[in-house]
Amino acid sequence: MKQPHWIGDGPLPETSRMTYLEAVQSLENLIRARRDVRLDWSGGRGPRSDARVVFLATAGIPEHRVRFRSPQQIGALARILGSARPLPDHQGLWSERERTITARVVGDHDELVLALARIMTPKTPDDGVLPDSPLGQDVRDRLASSGVFLTSETAAGPKPGRRTMRLVAADDELMTLYPRRFRTAPTLALALTGFEAAAAKTAQELLVGYGAAYLHEVVQATGVSLRLWEADYPSDRRSAGSGVGKIGFPRERYDVVPVSLYAAANSPGRDLPEKYVKYYQVLEYFMPRAAAAVGGKVRSEVDRLHAIAGLAITPSQIAGFLRGNDLLTGLSDDGLIRDVPVLRADTDTHPVPGLDYRPDVVKRVYRIRCRIGQGGRDRAEAIRPYSREARDLGADLRLIRFFAERAIQHWSAALP
Repeated sequence: MKQPHWIGDGPLPETSRMTYLEAVQSLENLIRARRDVRLDWSGGRGPRSDARVVFLATAGIPEHRVRFRSPQQIGALARILGSARPLPDHQGLWSERERTITARVVGDHDELVLALARIMTPKTPDDGVLPDSPLGQDVRDRLASSGVFLTSETAAGPKPGRRTMRLVAADDELMTLYPRRFRTAPTLALALTGFEAAAAKTAQELLVGYGAAYLHEVVQATGVSLRLWEADYPSDRRSAGSGVGKIGFPRERYDVVPVSLYAAANSPGRDLPEKYVKYYQVLEYFMPRAAAAVGGKVRSEVDRLHAIAGLAITPSQIAGFLRGNDLLTGLSDDGLIRDVPVLRADTDTHPVPGLDYRPDVVKRVYRIRCRIGQGGRDRAEAIRPYSREARDLGADLRLIRFFAERAIQHWSAALP
């Protein structure tokens, strides 16, 4: 297949005056320095015959093809070809020279904007922020400039320096590598700087390890559903949440499956029973590990829940949680959610001193899960979406969320 050749080594022509053929010639000149990139070119135009920049597969990283639609892409592609390598499994980009890793983040953009607006202007109304309002523009400007939820630490090792993580608006390089067909909202990205990696596979492992842990911190602190982009995981739109907590630099590696389920539980497209089931699926994920840890004492699903509670939660932790969140008003009311065990409270609806709440929490969590979609004993009706009992699951949702968080934390591992 005949390909055009760039003549001369001078500066690239200005893109405003560059023809498509000139741009392709420029690309070929840039690609000569790369052994892991080739240019597929058929000499014509149109969807089937435009040039393609092909990043060849390397160990652990699949091939990635980028259709070259317009000379306007030459600037972004030149920067990528100068020092970077795509990480297509997570719509990411790694630069060894710059020590940076960026990747697309999916989730609820509107709810994130609202959370950021609450930080910038605490009296922001709960009904949202108009995109074209001054506050909405301020949020977008911050994402596009300094980023948000910055966390950092001093890195040890042969090349000491600062390692930082933040959420940003996706730059031209990411949008060129992974164009979106429909863009109803800006594309979010996770930016890691100061991370050393000798190969693309290592960079991807750092992205998944630190990125998933960081986004889990954001989810816990804000209630906004966010996660790394993955090809097999369709994005959900939004998650309700109020308040913003402190986001620390990740110290521990979390399993990707349970933190993805945890993030999905914050999706606004789900009603409260669906959210409850997603948190319960986090617990289901850890049931085999809990059963193995306690030996032959585990026979049923309830036994496995007891094992998780015994391993991941202490009596003082659950008592402190119930006391600090003032949840016992709902959890001790036997008329609120029927056919489930209640949690005991003192006369002031505070935790009973010295009582180990873990067995009762397990029984309540399990019975509510059984009633969602299945019904209860004595022919009790299932908790249906948008029913009165479904609307009253708020306290139980916070309780199982705490249970899921403790399980994720217990089976975490230290990051390098």
